[in-house]
Amino acid sequence: MYYYNSWDADFKQPFGAIQVGQIMKVNLKTDKENVTAKFIIRRDFGARSEFDMQKLEGGIFSVSVKFDVGQGLYYYYFEISEPTDWGVKKFYYGCSGLGGEGVLYMNENDVRPYQATIFSSKDTAPAWYREAVFYQIFPDRFHNGNSEGKINHPKPNSFIYATKEDTPLYVKDEKGDVVRWDFFGGNIRGIIEKIPYLKALGITALYLNPIFSATSNHRYDTNDYLQIDSMLGTEEDFQELVDLLHTENMRIVLDGVFSHVGKDSRYFNLSGQYGSDVGAAKNPDSPYMDWFKFTEYPMDYKSWWGIKDLPEVDKDNPSFRDFIYGDTHSVLAKWNQCGIDGWRLDVADELPDSFIRGIRKNLSRYPETILIGEVWEDASNKISYGQRRNYILGESLQAVMNYPFRDLIIAYLTMTKTAQELAYQMLVLSENYPHDIFYNNF
Repeated sequence: MYYYNSWDADFKQPFGAIQVGQIMKVNLKTDKENVTAKFIIRRDFGARSEFDMQKLEGGIFSVSVKFDVGQGLYYYYFEISEPTDWGVKKFYYGCSGLGGEGVLYMNENDVRPYQATIFSSKDTAPAWYREAVFYQIFPDRFHNGNSEGKINHPKPNSFIYATKEDTPLYVKDEKGDVVRWDFFGGNIRGIIEKIPYLKALGITALYLNPIFSATSNHRYDTNDYLQIDSMLGTEEDFQELVDLLHTENMRIVLDGVFSHVGKDSRYFNLSGQYGSDVGAAKNPDSPYMDWFKFTEYPMDYKSWWGIKDLPEVDKDNPSFRDFIYGDTHSVLAKWNQCGIDGWRLDVADELPDSFIRGIRKNLSRYPETILIGEVWEDASNKISYGQRRNYILGESLQAVMNYPFRDLIIAYLTMTKTAQELAYQMLVLSENYPHDIFYNNF
């Protein structure tokens, strides 16, 4: 019999993720005599190291390892050498797939190792955030605060519903592209008007989907990062909203959409709405030209998941980086100075780790802000575009959207997972995430 349990303090200390420089102690128990054991660690995409385990009383093999070579993921398991009449036989003890209790493997190539998350620094979140009850608002669909439901600045080539009860409908062409965006006319004054309602619900923080100038109703096709969409209102309206929320001890987090822009934005300007020589698609000498990658100028270009409405931006471009999170005159500098309380980064998988760290560095001047990333899976071991992501190992995201938790709750409520299954999978997340991140997640 061999036994190890990564969730039991008798076998592993400390529980879960480990800070750089910290020592991890592990014990393997057996009732076998005359065996030896080694502790095997593989650094993520790196070298294999092995440590002899010390045999103690009671059939315990023990080893302590100091993680002092940097943040990252490490994978570990045990190699057991057992003498037989035909020589020494090797067995391997690794993860069953969920963490906790492990299983015995006959072949090292078959072993599923345990994950050890090594983070560089603790990532505490502002006290207000850890206690917050959020309400997410899709601005166009929330509430129109104008008298008699007047619509602010209706957009060309769109339509507006006659009543709130109308069923939303997309008008598309033969290729399936939306040709008439639909609007209900929700605006910032509508959010202001509903603050007492939200407060009565127990809401203490708002997360707004994009509010900057755009063509669509969802506004993930940014036209101008430095302008509030005119259908939503003015910058003065937005400042009033921020100030009123803070007066009511409520907070506000904005959606940062920095992976792509709108095809009709001032930066790309395919339609020419910003002028005949403005933007990369109209002027090869545009200062925004090197933000984009054209296959055949100007109609064939790299776009987000092939959606031509959304030209993809080169996030490694120094000019774009400075525009988004530079110390002065940047997108973050402008809206942070309005007193907002944080950002949620759209499609974080599309943003390089260094780009996210740049945003986090910008926000470090505002210690009461939060940085949340849209990551759909377990953020501790996410691979995107062939690269392991360092979202939560320090000086990057403080939190992710926590969709695995959402999925578990829905599965439990719909009785497709038992309470035990939910508890086990929550322990996996708790083990993989640094302690602060686990409790910071949205």
